[in-house]
Amino acid sequence: MSSNGPYIRYSPFPKIILLICLSVFPLELAAQDPENAVPEEAMLMAAKAYQAYFNDKYDETIDFATKGIKICGTYDALFMFRASGYLATGQYDKAIDDATQAILLGNDKSITNLCQRTRAAAYKSNERWRDAISDCTELIRVDPMGFVKAYGIRGHCYLMIGDFAKAESDFKSALELQPNDSDYLASLAAAQVNQGKSEIAISSAKQALATDPKSVTSLWILAQAKYNSNDVDTALSICEQALAINPTDSNVITLKAICFRKKGQPKRAMALLDSVLARSPRYEKALRNRALANLESGAAANAIPDLLLLTQIAPEDKTYQEQLDDAIKTVRTSGRPVKVLDVRLDDNLTQQVVKKSPPILLAAGSQKTVEDVVRVRHSVEVSDSWNASLEVKGGVHSWFAEIEAGVRGGIEKKTSHTYGTETERTRSVTLNGGSSGAQRVVWVNYLRHGVAKLSFDGVEVDMPFSFRDDFDLISQPVD
Repeated sequence: MSSNGPYIRYSPFPKIILLICLSVFPLELAAQDPENAVPEEAMLMAAKAYQAYFNDKYDETIDFATKGIKICGTYDALFMFRASGYLATGQYDKAIDDATQAILLGNDKSITNLCQRTRAAAYKSNERWRDAISDCTELIRVDPMGFVKAYGIRGHCYLMIGDFAKAESDFKSALELQPNDSDYLASLAAAQVNQGKSEIAISSAKQALATDPKSVTSLWILAQAKYNSNDVDTALSICEQALAINPTDSNVITLKAICFRKKGQPKRAMALLDSVLARSPRYEKALRNRALANLESGAAANAIPDLLLLTQIAPEDKTYQEQLDDAIKTVRTSGRPVKVLDVRLDDNLTQQVVKKSPPILLAAGSQKTVEDVVRVRHSVEVSDSWNASLEVKGGVHSWFAEIEAGVRGGIEKKTSHTYGTETERTRSVTLNGGSSGAQRVVWVNYLRHGVAKLSFDGVEVDMPFSFRDDFDLISQPVD
């Protein structure tokens, strides 16, 4: 998934810092706890992972780190290297998992800081703006002058969630540490123009263009400034200049769509926003403007899926919830209910990993039992992959309480099992020490999958769904 907006280049870890962590940490650990020192084989794999990373061989970095983790699942430097490899190869979810694992191990503060930096970059790339902000804030707290990238990443995330004053502050801090950086100047201009500071924003954008004449972000700022002054035609012209350089820039395309909305052409606006959201489904500005365009066109059902996602992305913005409630009310009073006609179930349950414990290394002959009590809500969730129209999805959400009850009833009929709304479950797992290395406890949900046949406005549609059936604890070797 690609991020949108002003583009802050993120380079992987400075390799000299990784080398220092690799050289110092095992010696410190051995001095503190000789019995649990890192095995030489694991240190050798870490050294090879570093060498591969140094030579930009990221797949080899991942392979060597994985081999080392199998030898010693409590050596955080190995998770750090593998997270670095995953980040460099665009495997952001895996980078987040490994960086988190290293942070949980917490053996060395410098490694923790570096992994927070990697995790923040991966969060940003996955458009998890608030998670990235949290990690960057911690990095800046630890060393306000040492992590210029943290200001850049956090500033970008503030831009994406619409907190433009904080974004402006962060880009100014980044420019104090790295003056005349064209990316930071362009992003500073973006924060300023979105606060109505058009003249200052234009000045910042022109500084960025003097350094980088093909700065799409700077052209976007100039177009935004023209739009803010109600010169919509000039804004559109500048958007075309920017798109000639980068035809897929999401900010520019979204601004072009906003211009069409301003000109009373919501269908042209929606076509452009559809193209943006096909690439970046969680881009808040595009979601907001597509929802508004649909509401302006009288298509309340079409606006509901976007408004629902906006309430999840920005729960603090109560306007989205108010608009969603109004749209649902409009659909429900239209006299177009959605009904469940039939439910088909897959034969087998699937596992969904909820969370994992840190690695647990037990002495031979020892045992450890982990127990947990969870309240299982037997809820129905529509599959993310459902390729239905916005209108159908909006109708389903408007009548979801009735649909969920119908699907649950269909499941009970097919399985001859009665499900309450919630069930309390107690589960445990016992880990056995031995020569198999570190283990972890994994919390898993068991899901039923199926398809519900629905009737909407006289048309039958298939809705794929999952249903939370049960939960369990299982053990898993650390890989």
